[in-house]
Amino acid sequence: MFLKPALNEKIETIETKPALFVIKETFFSKNPQIFGLPKVNLSTLWDNFEKSNSKNILKKTIVKKVNVYKDQIKNIVLNNGKELTANNYIFATQYSSIQKIFKDSNIKGNFKNKLETSPILGIHFWFKDKVTDDRYIASVDSEIQWIFNISKNHNNNENHIVISQSASEKWMKMDKGEIKKIFLKELNLIYPKANQKNLKKFSIVKQRDATFLCNEKNELIRNSIPLDLKNIYYSGDWRNTSWPSTMESAVISGKDVSESILESIKR
Repeated sequence: MFLKPALNEKIETIETKPALFVIKETFFSKNPQIFGLPKVNLSTLWDNFEKSNSKNILKKTIVKKVNVYKDQIKNIVLNNGKELTANNYIFATQYSSIQKIFKDSNIKGNFKNKLETSPILGIHFWFKDKVTDDRYIASVDSEIQWIFNISKNHNNNENHIVISQSASEKWMKMDKGEIKKIFLKELNLIYPKANQKNLKKFSIVKQRDATFLCNEKNELIRNSIPLDLKNIYYSGDWRNTSWPSTMESAVISGKDVSESILESIKR
């Protein structure tokens, strides 16, 4: 119930080392285990943060080019042509996105490594009338793995239900209409009001490279960096944190980068 989504891999193919790590850290860690439930939804948290930092947040902005001088980044160029200069640069994107930025910038380096990935399938249903008051549930003896009541969690009345499927390779080539048919039927067995008559609309989201696999090849990549420069830092779940491709890994990575930058400022 938790290993498959935590590692986003079929139980039959999960390697022993990462599986044991997740079990140990989740249930037997010597560090205090804290389970937090937010009082507000994530969109509210972001709205509050954005209001107080609006001048520092650039929306719908793409980094088109990175300019390097000697052994450090000189500046970055945005899609609107504007150049941004800083003392330090943090790349907090997927490994493949970092490689693309460097390639597009005509920067020389070994960018041939590719993380082996695993997909996640998201099935979104919007219903005319409410089908449940549950916030989220895990399903057993069903095609369905996890169900999230987005409307309940975001305090709106759209009756938006999301089914999340980890290690979903078998669904990637299937027609979206067929996927909708299968999962609406499965959802109806759990919530009788979730039926075709009550369905308003649906959306199928296939994230083919959602997470990286925990294997020896990927571990070698996680222990390396795409490009080594004085003022560049990398943050993301793919960094070498010992954790699999999870939010915990991303947070630990971000914390490590922040500490590294602060330490460099002190020197």
